[in-house]
Amino acid sequence: MPSTRDAPRCRRTGQLDHQGGQGGATDGAPSAPEGWSAAPFPTSEIGSPTLRQGDGRSKRGHLRSRSRAQPAGRAVVIATARLEDVLSAVLNEAVTVVARRRGRYASTSDLEEVDALVGGRGLALVLKDTGEGGLLPAVRPAKPDFVRDTDRELDVYTTILRRCVPDAPRLYASLHDPPAGRCLLVLERVAGQPLHEVGELEPWLDTARWLARFHRDCGPARARRLLVYDRELYETWIARAAAFNTREDIAWLQSFYPEIADFLCGRPTVFLHGTFYAANVLLQQEEEVTRVRPVGWEMAAIGPALLDLAALTAGRWRDEERDELDAAYWNEAVGSGRPDWLFREALECCRLHLAVQCLGWARDRTPPPAHAQFWLGEAARAAERLGL
Repeated sequence: MPSTRDAPRCRRTGQLDHQGGQGGATDGAPSAPEGWSAAPFPTSEIGSPTLRQGDGRSKRGHLRSRSRAQPAGRAVVIATARLEDVLSAVLNEAVTVVARRRGRYASTSDLEEVDALVGGRGLALVLKDTGEGGLLPAVRPAKPDFVRDTDRELDVYTTILRRCVPDAPRLYASLHDPPAGRCLLVLERVAGQPLHEVGELEPWLDTARWLARFHRDCGPARARRLLVYDRELYETWIARAAAFNTREDIAWLQSFYPEIADFLCGRPTVFLHGTFYAANVLLQQEEEVTRVRPVGWEMAAIGPALLDLAALTAGRWRDEERDELDAAYWNEAVGSGRPDWLFREALECCRLHLAVQCLGWARDRTPPPAHAQFWLGEAARAAERLGL
């Protein structure tokens, strides 16, 4: 039987009250109705909506006004009138919700897209329910209990992202309701293209460089509910992989995986996105600049930095392309030259562990198409590059 844990791994470095009006707010921050937390947000940054066909706006570029809009095809977690009241209190301006619809990119939690008007200006939002009640039906039985934490993403937004990751979506407000199994985040909706839909290599190289800067700038950041990549976690993943796959497929991995875990336990640790797959990265065009906007922080963690790079570079790459991505990260992190042997060894160990983690995620797991990889093959390629 695999060794599992009943509660998520977390290390506490401070306390936050997410249930009152203080959740991450600073002096002078906007207030919110009882039960909600408000996140500081300068209203001057709310601008005219970027008009794109297919995002809920009319082809002429005007938002279609609809009284008391409700999302189609799902239960309403918060009534429109209540949402308007909360946003109006947070932004200190009257907010009118004009459209609600089911999110297009939901992979683990229920998402809802919201179009609103604030003083005649457009405001694009997404509502994300990170609670147990918000998990998608296909995800609920598959997601391991020991990595679940209803409050982790909220904790990360309020303690780390708003301080040192300006490219993360902005958190406007949150509603924490443990008895109902709800943790509702009201987030900026990023108008960007998912990286996995991009065929050119250069945007991927830019993303690798962004990732290196992110690890450098947020390296010492801590939050109380982060997953921690320690020996217990590594041992849990290989035990689950062994339980969920045939002995013939996994025995060779088990024979040397303890050495991989020992090596990774000895590596320096940083704040990780945790699932930095291309499906969780949006590219947003702003004039001549393309911003890298990571989403989906529910698996944020403390661990070796190259676990994130392993996720970004997972998939069917030619060796020379993957080497370019590795070098882009290295050069941004170190300055020049080609990656040294220790970097390459650490990265291949991270790639091998990532394969083990995916093999141990759930029995008969059916991942989203953008994540669908033949992980035994990924593990075999990493082992070969390590000379195992």
